[in-house]
Amino acid sequence: MTNKPIIVSIIFFILINIIYVDSVVLAENPVKTVESIHKKTRLNKLIKTKRTIYNNEIIIKATQQVNLKEYELTSVYTPTYMKKRGFIVTKVNRDRNIDEVISKLKNNKSVLLAEPNYVTHSLSKTINPHNQYALKNTSLNGANSFSTTNEVKVAVLDSGLNMHDLFSGLKGIHGYNVETLGNNITDIDGHGTFVSGLISLSGKKENTTLLPIKVTDKNGYIPISSSIQGIYKAIELGADVINMSFGSTSPSNAEYAAILDAYYQHGIVIVASSGNSGNEEFLYPASYPEVISVGATNIKDGIASFSTFNNSVDLSAPGEEIISASYANSTEIVTGDGTSYSAPLVSSLASLIKLKNKDLSPQQIEYMMEKSAFIPHEHQQRWNSSYGYGRISAEGSLNVSIPDNSSDVANEISQSVHLGIGEIKEEKLLLPHDVDYYSVNVPFAGQMNIDLKGVQNLDLSLWYQSEKGDIISKTIDDGNLGDNESVIIPVTPGKYTFAVYDNNGHWSESNYQIRTSMLPRVGWINDKDTKVQGKAAPESIIYVENGSNTYSATVGPDGTFSVKTPKFAAGTILNIYSTDSWGVDSPSVTTNVIKHVDRIDGKDRFEVAINVSKAGWKSGSNSIILSNYHAYADALTASPFAYKQNAPILLTHPKQLTESTKTEISRLKAAKVYVVGGAGSISENVVNQLKQRGLTVERIGGKDRFEVSVNIAKKLSNNGKAIIANGLNFPDALAISPYASRNEFPIFLTRPKEIPKNVKDQIKDKGISSAIVVGGDASVSQSVLNHLPQPVRIGGKDRYEVAANVVYQLGLNKDRIAITTGLTFADALTGSVYAAKYGMPLLLTRSNALPLPTEKLINNNAVRGFQIYGGKGSVSDSIEIKLPYKP
Repeated sequence: MTNKPIIVSIIFFILINIIYVDSVVLAENPVKTVESIHKKTRLNKLIKTKRTIYNNEIIIKATQQVNLKEYELTSVYTPTYMKKRGFIVTKVNRDRNIDEVISKLKNNKSVLLAEPNYVTHSLSKTINPHNQYALKNTSLNGANSFSTTNEVKVAVLDSGLNMHDLFSGLKGIHGYNVETLGNNITDIDGHGTFVSGLISLSGKKENTTLLPIKVTDKNGYIPISSSIQGIYKAIELGADVINMSFGSTSPSNAEYAAILDAYYQHGIVIVASSGNSGNEEFLYPASYPEVISVGATNIKDGIASFSTFNNSVDLSAPGEEIISASYANSTEIVTGDGTSYSAPLVSSLASLIKLKNKDLSPQQIEYMMEKSAFIPHEHQQRWNSSYGYGRISAEGSLNVSIPDNSSDVANEISQSVHLGIGEIKEEKLLLPHDVDYYSVNVPFAGQMNIDLKGVQNLDLSLWYQSEKGDIISKTIDDGNLGDNESVIIPVTPGKYTFAVYDNNGHWSESNYQIRTSMLPRVGWINDKDTKVQGKAAPESIIYVENGSNTYSATVGPDGTFSVKTPKFAAGTILNIYSTDSWGVDSPSVTTNVIKHVDRIDGKDRFEVAINVSKAGWKSGSNSIILSNYHAYADALTASPFAYKQNAPILLTHPKQLTESTKTEISRLKAAKVYVVGGAGSISENVVNQLKQRGLTVERIGGKDRFEVSVNIAKKLSNNGKAIIANGLNFPDALAISPYASRNEFPIFLTRPKEIPKNVKDQIKDKGISSAIVVGGDASVSQSVLNHLPQPVRIGGKDRYEVAANVVYQLGLNKDRIAITTGLTFADALTGSVYAAKYGMPLLLTRSNALPLPTEKLINNNAVRGFQIYGGKGSVSDSIEIKLPYKP
């Protein structure tokens, strides 16, 4: 499996960018008090035949030294590992009542613990751990009888290991301590010994090497850093299986990277316990998709009451009244409860499967365990959030056949299966972490709909990539297992690759369905049009609905259509959809009929900016770009960043916000404001006013306009191309800003004869490989061009011709054109983002007459509509009247 889309997020995978290096992973630790063991953790309950006190001894732990003579106590030998942790072992004189001494000790505020040194009797004569129900229910007690010369290494990341009779017969034990970087793996709480004992009990000892990797600290906690170090050490030691009977609610990118390395690069099966909360929560590492998450069952194959359940659970195994090795001495047997003890049974079964066939992948081994698992009859579905695929069955697992995937959709992106527009594909996710790749040839720019029909109990996800390499991850069904979902994505002509996979790495014997369709792409429809034109799936039927009236036409082989209609008044709502040759309807596109010439104006530049915002961001915006209403220089290069943020540009006085701007900020329900320019352009008083309104404020400033352009560029993607414009005047930069915005090209400002050093350095740092220079030689001289990578000039004799040449030379769409005054900057600045959003080039005009270059472009092309920014003082009625209509 290569080229697998990683969801990290996503799924959490989504969404998670912080590495919790200092997070603590809480192991299921049996060193707590007896009360907490029974009431909280349900772990390692010690079996005692009777209450026997060894040699009349008392174990004490205190915050300060205890005067033993006061209590008529005598110090006796205290084991080293206990002494290091503040314990002392004392002896009571025979003529004293031990309970009275303990009661007196407990009245001492410095004494934290005082209890008899109980004798734990070995139960090996009455309880044989080899015959416990956990091994019988899972058939692990007889599954290791096959012959093999293969060997397997099982790493146990835990609290270490103390030698025990149960480990006799293992091929080897090679321990490692991640804290000391040595081989001292003394187990001071017993958790690791117990877990390792279960693997030894249920595995094939003579072929198994145990790798106990101690990751706990002195308190029984496991820092994420130790977990990570343990995983990499297991890789280094050649582990085939890693058992991790611990968990945390905090996922870590660094830990997940180690998991992915172990799984995909080294073929290691990774098993972890789901948790002991008894409710629905996600613990990690168990909930990482590549990790087998194990829940706990009881003797009746019911789910243990403490077993954590969630969508990530893969398997279950016995976890109540489990019998294994004690860490206290080499013959003692103890019992424990917890998913900590379910996980090693699964790890042991994985090792047996690996022994029988060393060439199996982790996916195949997991499938064999899941396919053969037992699940009660009352659960109709194959998988559920408590059992996963069921309680493991060793005998069945060892004989499962891997499904034939010779006809399966390719698991390699380079071998993706072609999916035609409108074609329905039915497929299965055959194995855990199966990924099915498809390729689709998109015929035209627009929107594509992907329908994914879900499978019961699968959380299907979709990943796609264009030929340009743009990657977007979309989780289908948003956490509702089995839902049918659709997603609409913007596309351009070319090849797109899709991948379907389950968000939790699960598989199914049922088919999912995938289908793609193109939404009709419709141009602007204005109040003078008598036809609706656009593109749709070739040879489909296109429908235009207006209330109860429907108009239709056949789409041509090239995907173009033209539907005859009556004229519609501005504001009329039309619904447009197509029906393909399979008889399936595309999602409909809703569009509003607009005026042939639409004007966004206002009594002043503040109001024009606000009305542009209202027109382009009707439903609000999370972000706002704020610029000085009078000083164009700082905001001159802000349009590409505003477009990237999908944010309007609003204007302000340098020292205070206008009331109308405040009102618009409230309407937009914005959370963040980007202030463009230094404190001299927009004061700290304005910033404080914004913060007082509960807004997050980020200033993009600089010592001058050139540095501001550099700092804005730093916030844009590295797309390889940049725009260079004169920073001492505004028209050229604004004329190209819609084009720069839609392509996320930074606009750098320069002096006419010298490019500032910081601009030159940023062009180099961003890896700019080509530059578009806007303006003639008087605006940007040849000496500046000589310092630019592969420069192309778009010039003209004046600002109007430069703006027209931007449209010509870049081949911009001339279906609808934005027009604003070329004499002031404010309307062009705030309108440029709107123009970019709706794919309109921006032309400049004088207030009372169209300049010749602008008029020539309009008259010589089939421009079907216009958008004017500014009031009639900026662009007069006489100009609006002259703007022609061309059907």
